[in-house]
Amino acid sequence: MAVYDIGYTNNLYNLTRIDNMIAIDNCVAVDLLGQQYSGFYEKRPISSTGSYFQFVAFCAQSKGGRGVAAMTARSKHGTSRIVPFLPEGSSVDVPAQLANYVCTEYGIVNLRGLSGYERASALISIAHPDDREWLEREAREHGLLPPKFLVSMLPKEGAARRYPSYDERRSYKIPMGGDLWGYDWNPYQSGR
Repeated sequence: MAVYDIGYTNNLYNLTRIDNMIAIDNCVAVDLLGQQYSGFYEKRPISSTGSYFQFVAFCAQSKGGRGVAAMTARSKHGTSRIVPFLPEGSSVDVPAQLANYVCTEYGIVNLRGLSGYERASALISIAHPDDREWLEREAREHGLLPPKFLVSMLPKEGAARRYPSYDERRSYKIPMGGDLWGYDWNPYQSGR
């Protein structure tokens, strides 16, 4: 058995050089941007971070490593742990740029390399089924999910990213003027 100081066990250099290191830590909440909270939440101290940041973020930086944030989809009070935005009085323990895996009882998603739209969509997919409609509505209202287009830009479940085909791009027309805004913004160009 070996006992080491916290300056050694939580050191960036030491954690990133361990191949295939997997860290599974509990968090209090995750917002749709991918930011994770474990210390202060809604003006309430939950715990100190206790090296949560080092293990989740730095283990994900090691070769083959994974940092997993595990939580239940709902708290014991019945509120969603996946929230649209950071509540007032909360502190971010792992920023969105360093978030890796997030796990609930409804699944696990890898946030690394995803766009903002894809992150929000992935996190909504592992939320409690009763909270998904609310989260999607909030995400669309605040621009975290794309507007409804004729052609979906988000990947289907388990599929690679999908981009519109040549024919779909060619036939899609961007609504302009009266069709979109309710008035003719340029009568000279439209010929009216």
